[in-house]
Amino acid sequence: MLGLPGDFHKRLLEILLTIPQFNERENRNLLFEDLPPQPVANINRSNTTRTDLHNLITSAKTWGQLSSGEWALVVIAKNAIPFVKGTEPGRSLENLLAELETSNNVIPLSPKVVNEALLWNQDERLPVDFLIKGFTAAKSVARVQVPRIINGILHRGYGTGTGWLIAPNLLLTNHHVIEVRDRREAPATESDLEQQALRTIAWFGYVDRSEKYEEYSCTELVHFDSELDYALLRLSSDALSGQALENWGYLSISSLNTEIAQGSRLNIIQHPQGGPQRVAIRNNFYVDTVSQNTSLNRISYLTDTEPGSSGSPVFNDNWEVVALHHASVKIQPNQYRGEVIKYNNQGILIHTILDNLPVSVKQELHTSS
Repeated sequence: MLGLPGDFHKRLLEILLTIPQFNERENRNLLFEDLPPQPVANINRSNTTRTDLHNLITSAKTWGQLSSGEWALVVIAKNAIPFVKGTEPGRSLENLLAELETSNNVIPLSPKVVNEALLWNQDERLPVDFLIKGFTAAKSVARVQVPRIINGILHRGYGTGTGWLIAPNLLLTNHHVIEVRDRREAPATESDLEQQALRTIAWFGYVDRSEKYEEYSCTELVHFDSELDYALLRLSSDALSGQALENWGYLSISSLNTEIAQGSRLNIIQHPQGGPQRVAIRNNFYVDTVSQNTSLNRISYLTDTEPGSSGSPVFNDNWEVVALHHASVKIQPNQYRGEVIKYNNQGILIHTILDNLPVSVKQELHTSS
């Protein structure tokens, strides 16, 4: 039977051995993407780069052509290209694949007709209820607009962020959203902070620039903590137009013992750049839990945000809040699912915030839940 050129596997192995990223086992694992999971599981793995790559290439050579019509070795070569695009090893890989297009040695295999099956090891489908619950949750998320008051004097301009209803008339956002100061400025005094909070306006239903939204004013700065970067505001019961705040509902909180596995999806509803509401539900992977002041109270994730997203709720796939988004953090560049990651987004675990609240506020939240 016709197949790949006889030296294809040797040339591919030689190129892969020149790519430093594959000294990391995690990166070598990414070469398996789109390959059948069962034979991959049977590969004799090694912690030594050369041995591990040799065993991978040797095994893939024996698999030959897959039911999709592609050759296992070709799939591996394609998976390696994103790591080295634009470099000498990348050009070598591209040339190796280009030779196949002019080779008479390779013939396509008509894919077998099979019953439909899951294409990935993990079922990525979700029930339609996921969309319905997400739409309902979005109603409780608001654009937050905060004036700048310095030494008691109202200045031009304002800051924007995101906030959300944790109870019928209590809105949670970041402390730094209410503080409206940049790194070059001194922190807001407690008096300025309170005045800024009391002049804060929350826009609900702001999903399109051409659509009507409802504005609610803040009546009380209930509590805040700069270390945990949260502020809890009490809003007026009715909008300036008269619509009741209770019509927007409030969000559900995840249970205290909920575990988040690495790679789990974390969704964020937000108002980036102070604009209409957006939802991030793609490339939204949980990374890890971060220790701060000896307690595990922050989590890192790859879900997309922008300035103005601060204060957004971070949801699991049941649309329960697990954290309060507050910042992005620069990290040492590393590979994740074939992409170079330079920043992680970070949120404060919601139960850390709840534990920090005064007893009277905890009782109020308990009564409303």
